[in-house]
Amino acid sequence: MASRGVKLPPATRPSEAAYTYQEYTRIRAAAAATFNSALVRIRANREHLGRWHAGDFAEGSEEWLIGEALECLVRTGDVPLCARRDGVRHVHQPADPHPAP
Repeated sequence: MASRGVKLPPATRPSEAAYTYQEYTRIRAAAAATFNSALVRIRANREHLGRWHAGDFAEGSEEWLIGEALECLVRTGDVPLCARRDGVRHVHQPADPHPAP
């Protein structure tokens, strides 16, 4: 191209620097810890949901409510949230199916 008289712009130096090996190792370790922690939670929630589907929890119990929220999460991609009058969002808790006498 230079023979045709076309000038190329001067090369620019990168504005960012590469991570050092030590920085890369720390970043990789932090990412692995975050991933492994998430994997443990996902597996525990999958197990909980399986038990909820099997009917292992008393309806209305805290464990049952967690299972119901996980089921909603699987179906819709979100947990059932409600907004209070002050705008704070919280997990919707259905009415107690077995109220105390």
